Amino acid sequence: MSDSFQEGKRLAKAGEFEAALPLLEQASREQPDSPDVWLALGACYFRVDRNDDYREAMRQALALDPDHGPTLRFLKKTTGAEVIPAPDTGREKIFMEAGEGPRLEEESQKPGKSGCLGALLVLPILVFVAKFFLNHLDSRWIFQLY
Repeated sequence: MSDSFQEGKRLAKAGEFEAALPLLEQASREQPDSPDVWLALGACYFRVDRNDDYREAMRQALALDPDHGPTLRFLKKTTGAEVIPAPDTGREKIFMEAGEGPRLEEESQKPGKSGCLGALLVLPILVFVAKFFLNHLDSRWIFQLY
């Protein structure tokens, strides 16, 4: 592998994506037949939110090797599927935090709300049960308990 690829990869691993991009772009011109170079370039584009360039780099990597494991794993990790995402359709952006799986942008900025949905589902059931007992039980039976 070329020096520009190795240095670009080192910078990207250190989180210096903007600095790594020119080196990885140079490496893609020096080694246009390497899916590893295109994957590294695409991953860098993904990190700096250059989505059109990201998709094109992923297409190049898969055109060279449709079964390229690292590219398929990166796609799975970033998009949830082994396919190249379509151009922006106005849906929420999917992004990655270090050491985490993909999340929607909305989920990352708000605290967890998993209990809200459960409460919304349980509330109508409780109302139904209460109405059922109030409508179908003989009120004299309730007073016999006292």
